[in-house]
Amino acid sequence: MKIVIQQSKLLDILTKLYVDGLFPFSVITTKNGKLISSQSDKDEFAYRYVQFLPSYFKELSTEEESVKIDVEKIKGFASLRKADDVLTLEYPSPDAPNKLRIKDSVGVTNNIAVVKVSEEEIKTGLPFVMKDGIPHMREGTVALDTNVKISVGSFRLIDEYAKKHGTEFYRYQLGEDRKLRVLVGDIHSIEDSTEIKPICQVIKVGESLDTVFTKGIREITKVFSRDVNVFLRSNFPGWFSEVSQDHKFGVSIAPYINKEE
Repeated sequence: MKIVIQQSKLLDILTKLYVDGLFPFSVITTKNGKLISSQSDKDEFAYRYVQFLPSYFKELSTEEESVKIDVEKIKGFASLRKADDVLTLEYPSPDAPNKLRIKDSVGVTNNIAVVKVSEEEIKTGLPFVMKDGIPHMREGTVALDTNVKISVGSFRLIDEYAKKHGTEFYRYQLGEDRKLRVLVGDIHSIEDSTEIKPICQVIKVGESLDTVFTKGIREITKVFSRDVNVFLRSNFPGWFSEVSQDHKFGVSIAPYINKEE
């Protein structure tokens, strides 16, 4: 595996792999000139998919090769370089077969130990079936049939209010009026709560939506840099994604279900 890339772009990739700590160890695969990572977190409540196209790199292997990296460790060494520096990453390292080598344009070389990756961990596809651009769960039988595109500013504002309440519960509701509202704080509105009507485009409404998310929303909020395309269905995982001309990034987050209700 060989990756030649500008330092600032490498840091962006590592940020999307890490998702604020949800995926501390990431399996990355080069395939057909693309860099792909598709994996669940250790608790299996979130699933992250990211794909970077050839245009994002100076050079990228076309062979299908995989390696499992400690994201924060790689980011730490890459951060010591300048934003416009061009870095070359090679696995296995020409110096040591069980390490990843990072080399910059001024001659500094790092050899970093990597975690052995098993065949079961290597995935390059989405964790669900896509039909007509809509995610379908349960082996393609259940559509996430409500689709909204939320401005990244509103998406971040929702989390800012959640922080003020000291909560990580986010309740998404959308009814026949086709207006999305998000409740944070006490999501049942008995104690302190805030209702936000985010700046968004309601693209499609299936059945009336009322679903709650907890861990995972705050983490992905720190990663998105563009408007967030969201596919939802009550009591099903939500799919939160962004797309540019160079990359695709998305995270599926399991809903919070109160078993006492």
